[in-house]
Amino acid sequence: MIETTRDLTGLLWRRSEPVGDARGRRAVLAFLSPSTRIDNMDAMRRALGLGGEASVEQVLLEGWRVWGDELANRLRGAFAFAIFEPQGQILSLVRDISGLAPLFYVAAPHRLAVAATSRMARALFGQELSLDEVFHAEFLNSQSTTRGRTFFAGLSRLLPAHILEFSAASNGEMRRYWSPHDAPRDVPCDHAAARFRKLFDRSVLRSFHSGKTAVLLSGGMDSSAILGAVTANGIAPSEIPCLTKTYRGTKGWSDAHYLDVLRNHFDLELNEVPSDRHDPLEDIGEYLELLDGPYLSYGHSVTAKLQKVARAKGWTTLLSGHGGDEVVGYGSGRLNELARAHRWLSVWRETAGVAQLSRDSRLRFMRNYLTHYPAYRPVERLIRKILPDAQTAGDPSLSDRAEDLVGAEQLTYVSLQSRRDHDERMLHLEALESPMQPLAIESITQTSRAAGVVTEMPFYDRDLIEFSLSLPSHWKLRGGLTRFVLREAMRSRLPREVLERGTKYDFTAPFVAGLSDKREQVLDWTAGTHHLFRDLVNLDRLERVRDVLGRKGTELENDDARFIWRCTVLCMWLDQFDPTVPPPELVPLLEPA
Repeated sequence: MIETTRDLTGLLWRRSEPVGDARGRRAVLAFLSPSTRIDNMDAMRRALGLGGEASVEQVLLEGWRVWGDELANRLRGAFAFAIFEPQGQILSLVRDISGLAPLFYVAAPHRLAVAATSRMARALFGQELSLDEVFHAEFLNSQSTTRGRTFFAGLSRLLPAHILEFSAASNGEMRRYWSPHDAPRDVPCDHAAARFRKLFDRSVLRSFHSGKTAVLLSGGMDSSAILGAVTANGIAPSEIPCLTKTYRGTKGWSDAHYLDVLRNHFDLELNEVPSDRHDPLEDIGEYLELLDGPYLSYGHSVTAKLQKVARAKGWTTLLSGHGGDEVVGYGSGRLNELARAHRWLSVWRETAGVAQLSRDSRLRFMRNYLTHYPAYRPVERLIRKILPDAQTAGDPSLSDRAEDLVGAEQLTYVSLQSRRDHDERMLHLEALESPMQPLAIESITQTSRAAGVVTEMPFYDRDLIEFSLSLPSHWKLRGGLTRFVLREAMRSRLPREVLERGTKYDFTAPFVAGLSDKREQVLDWTAGTHHLFRDLVNLDRLERVRDVLGRKGTELENDDARFIWRCTVLCMWLDQFDPTVPPPELVPLLEPA
């Protein structure tokens, strides 16, 4: 029997029992994530011959009847759903290409639980799951190498852009219905800026609801572009509340100038949330339970505060620039393309933007590319011996046992940028396919909903992603400006200073200050005795960092601060997680045959 929760956030299939369809339909929509949003509903209704009032459920069911798997590839938006076909006793799970709508499942020979959250999936499954030591170790090491894993063994997330099919006889067949590699490459486009602007405007405007929407404004290109798109389409700045975290008491906060420029240019009212000495552990127990694990970023406490402020002011939708870096692409791969063509003057000219962004010297970048000449390589080795790089690898985060669990190949992953043959397309795809992307999106989605708001991320639009991937590299990096197509698309909309901004603010300093303020709590938690934590962590490094935090606090190295924060939240999670979750109220979706 297939049973579902009343609010359609999860389902349970007792696969040993045949299921019939009392209403005689070929397929039934068994599950619909609350995050589901179909952006091309009108086009889907027309293609299927449905009326203008057809619901999302009707479109998905009819689309599956007509196209089967191909339905997923035709959809645009955020979606996670399941389709059950009684005739073949087949259940198919489908998720959007970026993972905007979360979907988790636990599969056993005679039982399948599917839900929009990890905690709900465990509750539906009804049996205790052991902890996944590999995923815990990856978290401690600040990486995720296996995209489907969770903190629980047997509990998985459906990969974005995939369909997973179960039957009474099969425990799951995974099929990918879309890949960023499928996007065309190096497509000539004389009007790329205009095309990008049109796609971006469409994505932004479908999420804007006058009187209920606020822009999360940082002063950077991504959030500023969202503001520019809204104002350029006839919406007065007075109708666009802007919410921003500010660090006016923190030395070197570079966003201040650009926020002031935007405020004056648009005559905005900025709603500032001072965040200089924020508590990185504030309400963290609440979020560990909500997310069913420490899927949290270092700046989570500030983001959560913004969500709560928005809800208190009655803004139920937040427009975020999250994903802009990955979708647009920085263009740094073009430097290697130029170097391989021995266009050295162009390499030097284009290093300006990339060097400024990374806070490194242009000469250091040039040295990287000069190694294309075999005769130069001994010279570079000599330079590095005499003048070693300031940044060196720190102590390992993991114990020897944990390193064996994760595997040397995963721990020693090196970016494609280290390959002599890399180009911009390779680096762009690498950024888009990072396993960390869906994890970050899930965290934003679920914490937003818990606060009573929806965070929309307009850059994660399939047509915009494919178009950005298709552009030649000179549309990503040109004249020393990274993300060139986005800047050109906003040329008439944003102040020149914002358009030509080449820096990004590093929020680590206020994070370290906040961590230092909570040192007693951090030291208390990281003395944790949970066997899993002590088996996985490098205890020598932990004790060294604890000693520095206890004595000097704000003098923690950035990498050490992030390491001890991960240790803290993992210890808190291991201390509070409940291996059993009370089952939700279920109702049969289909009657037995």
